[in-house]
Amino acid sequence: MIRRIKSHKFLILVLILALSLRVGMLSYTCIPNLDTGMMSHFMLTPYSGMTSQFDEVARNLCEKRGFVTGDGEPFYDLPPGTSILLAGTYWAFGEYNDIYLRVIQAVIDSFGCLLMFLIGKELFSRRTGLIAAFLYAIWLPIAYLSIWPLHDALMPLITLSSLYFFVKAARTGAMKFYILSGLFAGVGCYFQPTILLLPLMFGLGLFIYSLRKTNFRECVLNVAKVTAVMMAMLVLVVSPWMVRNYHVTGALVFMRSTLWQGIWEGFGEFENPVGAVLSDAHATNLAREALGEDIKPWSPETEAYFRGEVLNTIREYPGWWLSVLVRRFPNTLGYSSHLGRYLSDFISPLTGSSLSATFCRWLGILVAIVPILLGIVAIWAMRRDWRPLILVATVPAYFSVVHMFIFAASYKSIVPGSLGYIIFSAIALDYIYRRIRGANSEAAEFATPPS
Repeated sequence: MIRRIKSHKFLILVLILALSLRVGMLSYTCIPNLDTGMMSHFMLTPYSGMTSQFDEVARNLCEKRGFVTGDGEPFYDLPPGTSILLAGTYWAFGEYNDIYLRVIQAVIDSFGCLLMFLIGKELFSRRTGLIAAFLYAIWLPIAYLSIWPLHDALMPLITLSSLYFFVKAARTGAMKFYILSGLFAGVGCYFQPTILLLPLMFGLGLFIYSLRKTNFRECVLNVAKVTAVMMAMLVLVVSPWMVRNYHVTGALVFMRSTLWQGIWEGFGEFENPVGAVLSDAHATNLAREALGEDIKPWSPETEAYFRGEVLNTIREYPGWWLSVLVRRFPNTLGYSSHLGRYLSDFISPLTGSSLSATFCRWLGILVAIVPILLGIVAIWAMRRDWRPLILVATVPAYFSVVHMFIFAASYKSIVPGSLGYIIFSAIALDYIYRRIRGANSEAAEFATPPS
């Protein structure tokens, strides 16, 4: 009982730490805009264009115009989740200011510490869970992302929720947890649709985890059944928005209409034989040259055009395309190095010091490299009981694979993959602690004179 009370107190302190860090970053980066009176986030995030779209749609929702953009066109370019939350804060607080949404996101994301503890405790040990909770509280890539007024801000917590219920399902076999895991994955599609196929990766992880516990045929059938349940739940959750998009466009548009254009722009991450550039503006100009100046950006017609361009490129240059996948792989692992660049972009003007920018860049590199090294230690520590690691590894593996095929230049979209790194790092730190404690105990025993 004493141990449990201490754990609860520690978790409360960790929760306070997580919230303090996020609110502190938020208060430090909010800059009053003298023209509008709103708190500017321009220095905080380089995605101001997306933020403007969410703001337009949220205002129109509050004013009962529906899901439409500033010019009255139906909104389907981006997922609707953030616009709905933003509209809710506009309505609740009576002013068009995204600061309320960002505070709410910071509070909600802080509770991820508790889920981290539960996963660590379920799969490994109470101490591993406590370390994981602490690491989540101070994990800068997630803390930083949680205060962005963008659709990716809550994705780490949503992904973590889906992972938690998947772990509970794998350990208990209860179907209700598989349903809840699929439910949260479906909710996540309303914010960032790249989570769409996560249940399939969960199914693969479950197959490896369960293979030697049952016979092969039984294992395959069970994995296929629960994976189908998770995917069915996800499809059920996203169906209303897909039906709505079909109604307003006459085409099958999933949660957003920029998949193929994103893949095309991703070719521009490297030298390429087709002249692709990692730029929305360049892609829009290319589509207008081919389809006419009046074509709407990110429309179904634009998507159809880029789908053809992408598939033709893969057919004509298969060797180059495969090399792109290989070259992207390191970026899908060390993407947190982008954190340093983003942090330096807004800290340097505030401090007026180039040293602070250099510090931020090196901090981003450390955040990218150290978890990978700790992950190697964790694999070594669990080499004799490695199956629980497979369940955790499904998340970083999924986000790595998905962004190898799309593009790896978007820091914000890959951050949920770092959830696995947090748990692996907690395992490694617990292992190092036990090794040091064991060595000290042996040394003390050796130094104690015989009675």
